[in-house]
Amino acid sequence: MIVPRAPFTDERGRVDGRAVAQGDVVLQGPATRGRRCSYFLSPEGPVTNAYLKDAHVQALPTPFTIAGRWRRDEAAELSLQTGGRVVGSATSHGSASPASGEVNGTLQRQGNVWAYAQSGCQLTLRPLGSWLLVTDNLACSGPDVTFRGIYRRQR
Repeated sequence: MIVPRAPFTDERGRVDGRAVAQGDVVLQGPATRGRRCSYFLSPEGPVTNAYLKDAHVQALPTPFTIAGRWRRDEAAELSLQTGGRVVGSATSHGSASPASGEVNGTLQRQGNVWAYAQSGCQLTLRPLGSWLLVTDNLACSGPDVTFRGIYRRQR
């Protein structure tokens, strides 16, 4: 961030009272009229999403390695090993009986994106600084089980 404090705005550009401080890292979508939908993952917990002006932020390089433990929340975790192996689990509590899903296999690197495909389950992993953005095809096990989300690197 290149300003001491940047206010979040709503979709119409009105300041909504929330802000990020210089040094905070945000995940941003594509630019639209000089602003970007931005996500701030505070260490305390909730994700803040609103808009920030392009002029208030500075892009950071994405690290080359994704090896380590990554956690989305209490229901999903991934372990990525050097050499491209992934092991992980996700659970769902959305249905009458909890369901779970697991991944265990090799990742294929495609530029800055890593892909997993095994037994009908497909994951796409995009490293974004200290975060990992994961999408899936909703076919990685039982009902309401998904690996989708924003993961944080665990220490």
